[in-house]
Amino acid sequence: MPHVALRLAVFRRKRLGLGPPRAAWLGFLLTGVGIALLGIASMPMLAGAQSATVPICKADGTDTAKCEFEAEDEEGVPLASLRSVVLPFDAQLNPGGRFVRNQTALVQLGKALFWDQQVGSDGQSCGTCHFTTGADSRTKNQASPGMVATPVDTRFQNGLGPNHTLVPGDFPLHKLADPNNRLSTVQRDSNDSVSSGGVFNREFTSIQGGGAVGNDRPAFDFRAFDNCVSDPDPSGFSIRGINTRRAEPRNTPTMINAMFSNRQFWDSRAQSEFNGVNPFGARDTSARVFDAGRSEFPNGVQVRINFSSLASQSVGPPLSDNEMSCRGRTFPDVGHKLLTSTTTPLAQQDVSSNDSVLGGISNSRAGISSEGLKGTYRDLVQSAFQSRWWNSSTLVSVPGVSGRRPQIEANFSLFWGISVQAYMETLRADNSEIDRFFEGREQLSNSELRGLRLFSSAFGEVPDPIRNPTRRVPLTLADGRTPADLRCTACHGGPETTAASIDAVTEDARLERMAQLNGRCAIYDAGHFHTGVRPVNNDVALGGVDPFGNSFGETEVAIRAAFRNGVPLTTLFRRR
Repeated sequence: MPHVALRLAVFRRKRLGLGPPRAAWLGFLLTGVGIALLGIASMPMLAGAQSATVPICKADGTDTAKCEFEAEDEEGVPLASLRSVVLPFDAQLNPGGRFVRNQTALVQLGKALFWDQQVGSDGQSCGTCHFTTGADSRTKNQASPGMVATPVDTRFQNGLGPNHTLVPGDFPLHKLADPNNRLSTVQRDSNDSVSSGGVFNREFTSIQGGGAVGNDRPAFDFRAFDNCVSDPDPSGFSIRGINTRRAEPRNTPTMINAMFSNRQFWDSRAQSEFNGVNPFGARDTSARVFDAGRSEFPNGVQVRINFSSLASQSVGPPLSDNEMSCRGRTFPDVGHKLLTSTTTPLAQQDVSSNDSVLGGISNSRAGISSEGLKGTYRDLVQSAFQSRWWNSSTLVSVPGVSGRRPQIEANFSLFWGISVQAYMETLRADNSEIDRFFEGREQLSNSELRGLRLFSSAFGEVPDPIRNPTRRVPLTLADGRTPADLRCTACHGGPETTAASIDAVTEDARLERMAQLNGRCAIYDAGHFHTGVRPVNNDVALGGVDPFGNSFGETEVAIRAAFRNGVPLTTLFRRR
């Protein structure tokens, strides 16, 4: 692990009542102890919450039943218009700065890459699974067995299976005789998931350049494509020995407003720091991109771009052998495929001349639909990025990649991550009815306003969203007597309606503490909750480990570092 300081307010709930953190322990514990800034998706599993071998509350290291939380700490963060959120931005990405040459070209490149079916080994694009309001509405071949269960389970259950078309009768996967009684007889249960269809199980061998014929391509097809060898699928995605498309073990979340999340993916493995290569940020100390500077000879350098979990996330699916890729393909291979002079961006897809981003470079004309964009991906890369990242003709050795590659191919993961992030940051939906209400531009109906007040209620009180949001007023349930106490905003608060947002994590708390119903105390990654819908062993999510043996949960990493360095854990909290 690299030696870096975690310089955030790690244990606090400023907006919920806990005061500022102790600066002294922060520098002592987290500077030079070998902890990376281990950076949601909203709502993966609880991580590092409790442990039989690592007690976590008392100063002497023993467990306690008293968490010392007072009731008002769980009131939550008041809702507000999403327009009020100003996203932090790493100055390294300023146009004219270290990486970006032209912001318009950057967004154009990102949108083209996101939607281009030529990217995937089997015709998959990012947009394949984000086609409907940013998510996946397909019904065929969307079921996956317990591929993330412990132990892994490749058996389909309850009539689901390869090429199955979902019908209403397939739901719920956990069915009770009486849905209103959780203790009633379980009629069926499954660790299967309903997810998103991906690629066939195949092994990558090479990129076949444009102009070659083969692999069922017609003689006039000049696009580059992947050469892959089919293997029997070990995960159950086959029918009578014939492979079907795989389906991801977790469902596709929408990428609309994903820019507000501090980390991405359901297990939060996509870090808030982008290293230019893969989702793992500072966790991967070997990640390098190639900077020529003013020289002809590129040097392998580390990059750390903050507030860039979208970039970290975006470089995962193109190489996933479940989602978009034959097994073993690398980003320089993807770059080689797309950067060939005969590969037209979006060559298989119509691009409207009215497209808000790509219309100006579309091959279409008014009233006449046509496929693809003017120019090449090389043109787009060179327009979007500073020349130091692509202009060298010297071949370089990329870690984990066979052979030597041109700089522009070696850095394709960098181009991909930064540009796709720039495109996704344009997908901001902040003009909804509720946004306009909080801005005073629209009224809610009586029932809508009642729902908002109940959603925001805690301990019989609720913020007054009309007169003074900082003032709390009494609220009861429909009987007129029972205090309203839903506390939804404790987990779904703020303008982003999540405790896993960049703002919540960097301003309020990175790690939090919670009193549990069993009387014990838990520490967990802020915004990451085990809701109890499924058993933990169905999907450990944030409790899993990265390729370097570190927990995805920052809680677990901090706890282990504290015990390794003899730091009493109660010093991590400010006491009342």
